[in-house]
Amino acid sequence: MAFGRVLGFLVVLGGLGAALWWSRQAEPLPPAAGRAVLDGRSLGDAERIQFRRADLAPIELERGDDGGWRIAEPVRDRAAASVVQAMQQAFDRAQFVPGYTGAEIDERLLGECGLAPPQAELRAWFGDGAAFVLELGLPGPLGHDLFARRAEAGAEPRIDRVDRSLLNALQVNVDEVRDRFVFATSPELAGAVRIERPTGVGGARETVGLAREGGGRWRITAPKDLRADPARVFTLVSALLALRIEEFVPGDPSASVVGPESLFDAVVEIDGSLGSERLELRFLRETGRLVGHITPRGIWFAAPIADFREWVEAPLRELRARWLVEVPVDELEAIRIAQPGGGEVEFTRDGLGQFRIARPIASNVDAVAMAELVQALRSLAAMEFVADAPGELASYGLGDGALRVELEAPRAKGAVRIGLDSGDELAFAQAEGEAQVVAIPRMVAQRLRRPWTEYVERRVLALESSGAIGAVRRVLADGATLEIARGADGAFQRAGVPVDAGFEASLDVLRDLRAEAVLPRAARADLRPEGRLFVTAPSGQVHLDLELLGDAEGRSYVAVARLPGLILRLSARDGRDLLALR
Repeated sequence: MAFGRVLGFLVVLGGLGAALWWSRQAEPLPPAAGRAVLDGRSLGDAERIQFRRADLAPIELERGDDGGWRIAEPVRDRAAASVVQAMQQAFDRAQFVPGYTGAEIDERLLGECGLAPPQAELRAWFGDGAAFVLELGLPGPLGHDLFARRAEAGAEPRIDRVDRSLLNALQVNVDEVRDRFVFATSPELAGAVRIERPTGVGGARETVGLAREGGGRWRITAPKDLRADPARVFTLVSALLALRIEEFVPGDPSASVVGPESLFDAVVEIDGSLGSERLELRFLRETGRLVGHITPRGIWFAAPIADFREWVEAPLRELRARWLVEVPVDELEAIRIAQPGGGEVEFTRDGLGQFRIARPIASNVDAVAMAELVQALRSLAAMEFVADAPGELASYGLGDGALRVELEAPRAKGAVRIGLDSGDELAFAQAEGEAQVVAIPRMVAQRLRRPWTEYVERRVLALESSGAIGAVRRVLADGATLEIARGADGAFQRAGVPVDAGFEASLDVLRDLRAEAVLPRAARADLRPEGRLFVTAPSGQVHLDLELLGDAEGRSYVAVARLPGLILRLSARDGRDLLALR
């Protein structure tokens, strides 16, 4: 009986001791006191890396001539930068947690820790001759840790523990380590693109060439020299350089179908910071798959045709620049329009950002007409490409006498010619310095053809109220003078006699006088003089000095000194009211 009680007590005591031991083991891994797995080195500085898992063949990486990583074994190919970076980050920050010292290690302990043989191994060689070997074993007592030891010659004989993330970083097969991007060049570093493809007409082939000019702008170089649309070309180049490999294959699987000497359906060449890369494609339309070969990488792969065909067969017209003048409209400082037969109007932007007419006279602009001009410039784009080698330009109305529009901004300048209407709501146009003739919307052409006088501000006088008018003096055609002025009491008088109370209401015509149209004075030599009209402030300052003119139909016109060579046509009502001021 007593023996049984003692035995039971010992069992309980043993259980408590075991529970205490496991509770201590379940504590978080204590931080290592400066014992970095790589002794402060970075895996990114290595020249060669070899790693393996117990169930897979070793994978060996080496530095290429361009500084990037390449797979040396079991295949030769470019390594995926993301995989190598993940491995580098895991090992660079890894720390050892103390485990067993050399005096405690024997073959039995190595086996229990999964280090004889190891479950995984990483070897790294550095340029200064240093070598590094890390063996990874079985999980430790916490589940998220692994037994590990440094095993290179001269390493301290210890078994420590590391985080399981190191094994996770090595759990990749060779296809996962291979770079699945077809091209290594980035869009920002690509300098030239060449796409050779069939046209679909009698077995003919065409080549589309693109080259990056100074300033990073792209230009079409083949089949002819053409301006390129920057956004569309960047989209194409980015899409080509983002193409990915779905399946690596050991050789050309299309050779047995089409023959090893058959032409490739398409060829894409990219020149960039890493040299020249060439992609050769065969489209196996019956299966919806393609076979690709990459040089100098020297590998074959397979992928769905749909992943590649859209970009390889992008129509040339979609890559062409449609904007005729690549000057930002919002940054314009000057607009010059030269009309056929001579005459030019120039608009300049003032310090407040508003356009004014600078030539042939200085004037404010009509806000509506100017807004329509700016909108036309925003829409100055090709709707159709008419002729790349047009020959005789006169047939398009684009000869020396064509309408010319010049735009100037702080960092850009350009010009375009506007020709004849081409029917179908289009008109011919040509960017200056370019041979190509294009068609633009006819509405845009019509706005650019407007006489410059339509841009002159039509407002003759703008006063806040009739109270700003102190006197109105009318000089008739026969020289007689009539003046209506405010008296001491503020009421209007004529020769000391109060005028009709409705007179002041009629002054609203004067204080906000706006013309219907602005015309060259030389175009209306038939107008007869109707005298002059002066409007002054109560202080005597002259607000307005008008020359009054009339035509045979009874329409009224005025001329003002600030608009030399021009006349302004008034509405029938405004003209009638002005002439009634007598």
